[in-house]
Amino acid sequence: YYIQLQDGTRGWIAPGIVTITGAVGTLPRINPPATPTPVPTNTPVVRANLTGSPPALDPSPPVCNQEFQILVNITNIGETRSNAPATVLFENVYLGDGTVQTSFTRAIPELDPGQNFVVGGPMTVSTFYNESHRIRVTIDVGNNVIETDKSNNVLVTDYVLQQGGCP
Repeated sequence: YYIQLQDGTRGWIAPGIVTITGAVGTLPRINPPATPTPVPTNTPVVRANLTGSPPALDPSPPVCNQEFQILVNITNIGETRSNAPATVLFENVYLGDGTVQTSFTRAIPELDPGQNFVVGGPMTVSTFYNESHRIRVTIDVGNNVIETDKSNNVLVTDYVLQQGGCP
């Protein structure tokens, strides 16, 4: 319905909002104006690309049952800011059978183009000394970041776990 308030304001109101009293059959019929076409807004194109350096181990090579540090320098080599924070998964993989011996995760913030962020933490491995292991770091394990290339999101460093004090 097209209505006019006591202060002279005019406008349209849905029939279910008002209660009509009296005869309305003789009122003139007015077609409402066309619904305006919304102006489209451009959706920004995300062209981020997260990658990083191979994991650095300290001490290197790690020693059985002794804590060591893993550090990775992650960089956005894309053209736009990454659209979300990302989770980075750190895993120690025993290469003898491919099993993950231990793991942890860390978060990184959104990164501008060319910006880097060093992330890492401690790990202790106490199985399969004098055998080959791999530190595997997966950037954006939850796939929260829109990227142009996810093929460069896995970083690895291989090492032989030293016996140290392990029997």
